[in-house]
Amino acid sequence: MFRRGEVACIHDMRLSACVWRRALPASLAEELRAATARATESGPVRVTEPDALVPHLRALVGSLPGRVESAWERDAQGVLGAYRSILPGKVVTVQLEIVTTDKCKRFHVDYKSVRAVCTYVGPGTEWVEERAVSREEVSRHCHETSFEAQNARIVRDPSRIERANPGDVVFLKGESYPGNAGRGAVHRSPPIEASGTRRLVLTLDV
Repeated sequence: MFRRGEVACIHDMRLSACVWRRALPASLAEELRAATARATESGPVRVTEPDALVPHLRALVGSLPGRVESAWERDAQGVLGAYRSILPGKVVTVQLEIVTTDKCKRFHVDYKSVRAVCTYVGPGTEWVEERAVSREEVSRHCHETSFEAQNARIVRDPSRIERANPGDVVFLKGESYPGNAGRGAVHRSPPIEASGTRRLVLTLDV
């Protein structure tokens, strides 16, 4: 866990994931929840090096009160700025989507350098520290067993699963980070489909 000015801790080779714990303003969180619940589009909306982000939010949830759009733009640009600070000079791709399914519910690693994920609405990303993971099971894709059974073998103690809250920014070091092959952050999207829950998720990649 760290503050805005400490995001560079993701470059610590002892770490595969870091979380910037944040609490969204209550009014912004409530407006986004309501907008996400009534949205008819899900996306994803994917753009490279955007000047503004609100137009892409509107594409999913429609127009919001000006003060809400301004507050979200400031917040999302703050997340984008923090991400750029740890990967200077890189071209950043921004993805915004409303997630309604159990996609990525198996614990896995990404073949990226560093990915940042901020869930604005709904349950956040789940990840597991290295000492609680079976790397052998992560790399074993057995199509004869359920995702639940596979996850139980990957993480034998569910109490070790870390979970992000709405507004938190999770930085996930991937397999493509220099010197990190075989040590990518083990994570997943939380299962939501059975409950009908929706998530509004901002993802940043290079």
